[in-house]
Amino acid sequence: MRFNSMNGDNDIKKDYSKYIILAIVFAFVMAFFLNIAAKLLILAAGVLIKFWWVGLLAIFGLLLLRKLTRKKK
Repeated sequence: MRFNSMNGDNDIKKDYSKYIILAIVFAFVMAFFLNIAAKLLILAAGVLIKFWWVGLLAIFGLLLLRKLTRKKK
């Protein structure tokens, strides 16, 4: 403990337990959503591998939309 401290915050013991609990809960929630996102990504990749022509049509459609919506200078 400092006796001649100008800053009073240094002398007060801070309680970080609330932040640690929030971080742990947030980590579990993010792990849950990332697990769902990974499963959806694997499912989408499987569909694109099985129906590769749909993927080619989607890419072609996106390129066509990009070309049509580009503004001319």
